Amino acid sequence: MATWTLNKLLLFCVLLSLSGMASSADNMAWMPSNQPIFQAGPGTPVVGTRWSLRARSSDLNFHIHLDTQTDRQRGNWYGEIRSYEKFYIKVYLVDKKGRKSYLKLKDFAARGPDSEYGIWKKGPVTSRTQSVIFNFTREQLLKISQYASIIIGYSSYQSKNKIKNISFSLNTFSKKLSELDATITSQGGGFFLMTEDQVQNTPMRNLPKFLSNKWQKSLKQVSQKLSRPINELNKLSINSIKKLVSDSAKAAKRSRHQAIYDREPDWLDLNVCPKPDVNYCKNMGREAYANDLLVGGNFTYGKIKGVIWRSKNSIVRIYGGSLDLGIEPEIYRASSAAYYYIVSKKGSIDVRPAKNMLIR
Repeated sequence: MATWTLNKLLLFCVLLSLSGMASSADNMAWMPSNQPIFQAGPGTPVVGTRWSLRARSSDLNFHIHLDTQTDRQRGNWYGEIRSYEKFYIKVYLVDKKGRKSYLKLKDFAARGPDSEYGIWKKGPVTSRTQSVIFNFTREQLLKISQYASIIIGYSSYQSKNKIKNISFSLNTFSKKLSELDATITSQGGGFFLMTEDQVQNTPMRNLPKFLSNKWQKSLKQVSQKLSRPINELNKLSINSIKKLVSDSAKAAKRSRHQAIYDREPDWLDLNVCPKPDVNYCKNMGREAYANDLLVGGNFTYGKIKGVIWRSKNSIVRIYGGSLDLGIEPEIYRASSAAYYYIVSKKGSIDVRPAKNMLIR
């Protein structure tokens, strides 16, 4: 699912509500929970809801949160790790065969009074809880549920090179995530359980208004360009609309290409042979070729079908172009007035300068 950043107020409330430092109590497996997010602490207005899946070791707490506004019009998934000291982490996944892989997480940022601009400040700790948050997507949630365990490569701020691997079993993760999902869905947050691929392939009219509204300006432009009613476009998914636009652009480019090709004459209609005063006509039916390393040695252009006269700057060849690669066809013009052979090779008609052409 796409990650939406909450407004500054809600993010501020998130930071105020951080609590629950890593405990020396027994390790705790993944547990789902939900709690209100207050505007400025207990007793102030509730501005959102936080759903969490959390695990605990003696060194740290691992949280995966979904924070949403009360009206469910904004929300985002993110991860959080809490400890009693300033720290650094790397996260790894271990599959059922014991193979370890690095889990790339984005936007790591230290939070709290002992951090500044997302990094730890120098000096002693001033808070009993230290926290690091990072981006976490729905796709990653589903990914880690397929593994056996997750390992945190943990090192303290004071001893960066001394790394301790802290392991959390994922045996119950899928089950607990399903329980959390059921709670989120029951309270109107089901959309936040969708992956990015699901969002992109859901009809626009079935998306939450806060997301579909963002596309309305673009939809108006598409509607005008393709002459398709907006209510018709709203029945389509984002990916389907993108394909419509792409297909339209390709059709327009194909039309431009064809317009260029249409400018090329029908060469056989311009054939001047037989004509006694045109010496090149005597080569009709023979083969035009080159014997030059620049064209790969002995190279056959084709059998001569006729001779044409081209004035200076007139078109003598149009070829190339690729719709898929966005390459326009090339137009070659006569640099000076001259005769050209009409040659045919494997049914393809082409023209080549008659002067100095090798004939056999």
